[in-house]
Order: sequence, then C-alpha cells, then structure tokens
Amino acid sequence: MGNQRVQRLLQPVIQRTPLSDELARASAGKPPSAILALVGEKRFTDGALDKAELAALTGVLRTALPDSDDHWMALTILNGRLGMSGGVTTAEAPQLAKDIPSQPIVVHFVKGRSDERALVIAGVHGSERQGIEVAQALLATLQKQQPHYSVVVVPSLFPQHADPAWGVEGKRQRGTQTNRNFPSLDATVGSYAGGKALDPAGKELKAAPAPTATAGGGNGPVKVSPVLAENVMLMELIDRFRPSRIISIHGTKDTSASGVFADPHFTSPAKRKAIETIAAIGASLAVLMPAAGQRALMKQMTKTLTEASEKADGARTRNDVDLALATAYAIQSRATGASLTTREFPVRTPRKKPAKASTTDEEKKAAEKARKAEAAKAAALVTKKRTSPSVTGNTLYEGAGKENATWREDMGPGGKPKPWKDRADKKGISLGLYGPAKDISVFTVEPPVNRALDQYDGTTAEPGGSVVSKADRESELKAYADAVALVLLGPESGADALAKQRPAPTP
Repeated sequence: MGNQRVQRLLQPVIQRTPLSDELARASAGKPPSAILALVGEKRFTDGALDKAELAALTGVLRTALPDSDDHWMALTILNGRLGMSGGVTTAEAPQLAKDIPSQPIVVHFVKGRSDERALVIAGVHGSERQGIEVAQALLATLQKQQPHYSVVVVPSLFPQHADPAWGVEGKRQRGTQTNRNFPSLDATVGSYAGGKALDPAGKELKAAPAPTATAGGGNGPVKVSPVLAENVMLMELIDRFRPSRIISIHGTKDTSASGVFADPHFTSPAKRKAIETIAAIGASLAVLMPAAGQRALMKQMTKTLTEASEKADGARTRNDVDLALATAYAIQSRATGASLTTREFPVRTPRKKPAKASTTDEEKKAAEKARKAEAAKAAALVTKKRTSPSVTGNTLYEGAGKENATWREDMGPGGKPKPWKDRADKKGISLGLYGPAKDISVFTVEPPVNRALDQYDGTTAEPGGSVVSKADRESELKAYADAVALVLLGPESGADALAKQRPAPTP
C-alpha cells in the first residue's frame, strides 16, 4: 500500500492526452507568438471544448509559456473569447423584438512577421455595424496575407448592441458611453478579479467622470459610472497583450467625418510621475550640493526631461498622423465604385447674426447674390468631397499639407495636444485617452454610413438620398480592411508610408 500511495503522489495531477502531447511537441522551443498562433488552430480550439482536454492543454501551456501574461493570452485564444457580454431584456429595453442573451466576445490571433504587437477592436458601438464588417474583412485579409505585426482581433466588443433584435440600426449604447468608460488617467490598476479592475489596495476602480448617453445618442449629464465588464476585459487584454498599436474600428453616420485618425501622444500622469522620479534620483546623487541646490537641480532636470519627452511625443504623433493619412490615401485609391461619387455630404455653414430684412430693391439683390454665392460655395465643396467619398474627414481633396488626421478637440495652438484634463471627457474617441496614456499609438478608423452591408440592395438610399450599389459598398469596406492591413499593420514608418501612398502632384 505504501508504494502505491507514493506512486499516486508522483503521478501528474493533470492527465496528458494525445492532443496535449501534440501541443507539447509542436510548441517545444517556439517563441510566444508562434504558440499563440498554434493554440488558435481548430484542432486545439475544438479539443478545448472538453473540460478534461482543456485541463491537459492548460498544463502544457503552463510549461511552454512561463510568463503569466503570455499564458493568459494563450488560454484566451484557446477559448476563442475574452469572456461573455452582458445581455439585455425587453423589460430593460421595450423596443427589443426579444431578449438578447449574453454572448461570447470572440477573439482571434494572427501571427505576424515580427514580434511587434497590435490590437484591433470593433463593435464598441452596436450602431456602427460597418465597423464590425471591416474588422471581419480585415481578419480574412490577414489570414491570407501575413502582416508585419502579430495581431489580436476582437470584431465585436459589445455584441449585445449589434444584435438583430435592435432592428436595422443596432444600438449605439445604453446609458454609459462605451468609448469613454475607462478609469481616470491618474488611477493605477493593481489587478483584475471578478470581472472588475482593482486598484493596488484591492478596491474597485470606477470610470472617470464622463457624459452619459442619451436615447438619441448625444451627451447627457456627466457622472461617475462603474467600468463596464466588456471594457474591463479590454483593459486586461491591453495590459496582458501589451500592443504598441491599437486600431479601433468605429463608423460614422456623418459622411463628412469618415476616414482614419490618430490620437496624439502626450505627457500622461504616469509619464509625469516617471520624469519626476528620475529627476529626484538624479538630484539626490549630488550629495555635495546643498539642499537648495538639489531642489534647483531637480527642477531643471524635470524641465529638461519634460521637454525631451514632449519632443519625442511630437515625433511619434507626427509619425502616427502620417500613417493615418497614408491609410486614408490607400483607402481612396481602392474605393473607386462609381456610385460612391454620388454620395451626399452635409455642408455646415458658419453661424451668423440674423440679417435685417431687405427692404430696398438693391438690398434684396445683394441678399440674393450673397445667397447664390453661398450655395455655389457649398456645391463646390460637395464636388470636392466626392473626389474622396470614403475618407472625407481626412480632407485629402485639399491637397498635400492640408489633410487632416486628428480630432480638433484634441489639438491646441501650435499643433500641440491640449492638456489631458481639458479633453478627457470629450475625445480620445476610441478609448477616452486610455491608450495613449499607456504610450500606445491609437488609430481610430471611421468608415462612413452606419448601415450594414445587407441593407444595400441597389434601391434603398443612404441617409441624404444617394443610392450606393452593394458591390461598391462591399468594395469600400474591403478597401478599409486592406488599407489597414497594408499600412497600420505594415512595417513602414509614417513618412515612408505617406510618400508611397500619397499621389504625386499633378504637373
């Protein structure tokens, strides 16, 4: 009996299986990116549906990936999902055709040609279904054409808001603005547990104050909300996967706002704290200097380091802006369907004080002349916008040097980002500034017209009255996917990519 007991104790707790042995052989000596791609193969994801098999595969991965973050990523890819979304009942939303159950938040991994990492997310707003379709098309492209970056793709972060039960438009959000629902930038995440982000003391972190979402999709009163479970999952994914780029694919109902945009880099609270710590350590080393001199030295070092950091942030922002513009040009060169050039664009006229009523014939003629001039100007602008109907917000039609790839709410005088507290509840439209604060380059991709592809039947008009064919719409969405794969997931610098994608000036 004694020998049998010893044998039982020496026996592995987790039984090996033929499939787990196969994983052990295939993963031996491989880098993390190769193992993450391996566990995403169908034979392993299918096997993981069995609890005993999953336990055996998990044991192998614990040995193959000793880094806890890589191990977490491998299990996430093996399970094929970040977790389960929330559900919505007809009691909560009477307009629903039926209850929407909790749904898996699907995740995919594509191994790149390098170890650099990028994260692609879509479906932050359920009404922007074209963004989900671009993400799905991008995934198909990446599976045929290996990118430079190793990529995690989450095609629909809030699948419950894109459910058909909402009707043709989907649901943008309910009560909480899903794209601004993150902790304050000066908060510190200590751990994740029970579907919540916790500070180092184990207390639940709340989202930074942000406008609530009105029924019409606008801004309501500012309040502090819990961080939504889906965003907690996203935060943990960012912290575990550690991407250097995040590509957030949204969508816009405003045809004049479509395109590709870059969040500026800036001195975040974490970066400021690091600068002050380095300066304090440097000053403390001057042991022969009096205290007043040390304080002056610390102040000077802080200033010098801040200036160097801002210079580096400016260079990274310029690079990201160039990448965004290069991507927009790549989209423009691919989205060439004839029916796209008939798209309608809203033209905003500047607000003016009400003119006094014209009384004399001369005043009436002058007013009519001014009205016609304004109408001609608006028509000319629409004509220009139709030269780049898929990325109009990038203003490529204005020519080299006059394009746009940043949000006006982000930038201050001299092309520098505004202080983060001045814009934390306004823009950083993808992640509420959460990505750039972690020194990650964030790109927001905005394909036009909040409408799913199956709503394009060749007769139904887009908002504004133009009819775009299904073939042209499909090619437009594919143009977005292919351009993202080529530029944002490619190896080139912003300057090189822009030089390659921007058309040569006409002689």
